[in-house]
Amino acid sequence: MRSGAFFAQAMLHGASGGIMSEIGGGDFGSGFASGAISSLIASGVKAIGNVGFYMDEDYLIYNSFANRNLGLFKAIVISSGGLSGGISSSIAGGNFWKGMQQGLITAGLNHMAKHGAYKSESKTSLLEYKEEMLKAISDRSVVLEKRIASLTSQDKSTEDEIAQLGVLASARVRIESVLGLIAKGQYKVNVGTSTRIEKGRDIHGDLVWGKSKFDLTINYDGNINSLIHETIHVHQVMFSPKFFYQYKLNNSVLSNNYSTEKDAFRVSYSLGDNIGVKSIKGITNEFLKKNGY
Repeated sequence: MRSGAFFAQAMLHGASGGIMSEIGGGDFGSGFASGAISSLIASGVKAIGNVGFYMDEDYLIYNSFANRNLGLFKAIVISSGGLSGGISSSIAGGNFWKGMQQGLITAGLNHMAKHGAYKSESKTSLLEYKEEMLKAISDRSVVLEKRIASLTSQDKSTEDEIAQLGVLASARVRIESVLGLIAKGQYKVNVGTSTRIEKGRDIHGDLVWGKSKFDLTINYDGNINSLIHETIHVHQVMFSPKFFYQYKLNNSVLSNNYSTEKDAFRVSYSLGDNIGVKSIKGITNEFLKKNGY
């Protein structure tokens, strides 16, 4: 989230704090100060806690404090919001404890509710999604084939359409490989339907370690293309484990290499998702960095 969005969010939380203060018998000004300042402080602490760092062009180390110590991170954000809310309320002539209460509410409910683990509505085996995933790939392939047939060989878009077809053909084979290992009992992959917001952007899917490195859960937003994207990551974990950090119980599966996301986003693009590029060649390291990966 950019600084302008931080400020706008703080003003909204300030107005809410002022109204709640008046309802509780206090004055609008101190409530506004408590809500706005605690929002800014909580946003700042969240931003600091989510900082990762790059090793070089191809490798990303995302080793933020929030990722490694989520429980403690939440406690720090909420506490800092409560304390700053109380102090700012006192400075504005209000009650410290009421200000602290408003700050805790702002930091806890409005900030940290948007950060953290998924809450899945349902869990089932990835095997149950086989027909739906393969149908999505087949339907999109038919669209691309018809489009290619209508284009001339001189049309520059033909090359991109053909590349997309190749990506989808490969995706089909990889998905069937993943499902084959699950069917044999070598891996367990559950699926949960959910959404969340992290660092100001919607997260459409996530892959999480379970009880062992052979136990995984995909959380996704209900869009079949998002599920296919995450299934490509499952294939990468199964067949290219060197591109991922070591197993850690109930933690997100984190890649140490941009190639894994480029690979998955090429599949998403080929499925027709609007990911912000004009051609498959536009899915680069720079594209991933720009979008927070």
